[in-house]
Amino acid sequence: MKLKTKNNLKLFAIVLIFGWLTWSSYDLMKYSEQQPVQMGFALGYLTFLLIAIAKRIYSIKILVKERESNFKKMYSHFKFFTGLLYFVLGLYSAYIFILADRSIISTLFSSIWLLMLIFCFQSIPFLIFSYQLKGGLSEKIMLRTFLVTYAFLSIIFGWSSAYLAHDVLMIPIQQDLFIVSYGMLIFPIIFIIYFDKNYDYISVV
Repeated sequence: MKLKTKNNLKLFAIVLIFGWLTWSSYDLMKYSEQQPVQMGFALGYLTFLLIAIAKRIYSIKILVKERESNFKKMYSHFKFFTGLLYFVLGLYSAYIFILADRSIISTLFSSIWLLMLIFCFQSIPFLIFSYQLKGGLSEKIMLRTFLVTYAFLSIIFGWSSAYLAHDVLMIPIQQDLFIVSYGMLIFPIIFIIYFDKNYDYISVV
């Protein structure tokens, strides 16, 4: 019980610190000279999260056989979530672009669309990973596929979102850079929490 309380307090402290860092980064994004620095911090956080995900992928080989049914459950969860996300994004995109075509721009609605787009592009590598996990492939193949897919989709996302956010939806640069930099951290964090909650994660790296 004491260990659980200690872990909860540690998690609470991490959330508070990260919350403060996120808010201070948003405040500093309005200064052009600070934008590369704050984006660099966010990239560092993302790198840390991707390393944490890689460790969890490698830990799969020591998980007990009884957990294999849960691997199939992960794929069904991700498949359902991804399908729902793309359906909602499709409807919401139609609404947003119809408004934009009529020169009706809302920074809040546009920012929500950009965040949903981030979730959609990030969901694909995780969906592929959960499918491979269900199929029992080796950890090296799954990790290599995940990282290559993630990197490839990141390039496509970076190019497409920059055009749409600036030229079509007119999102202010401060919000655009902040959402892109820190919105990319949300899905990996959710995955790590999901993995640790459903599997007995033990680091082997």
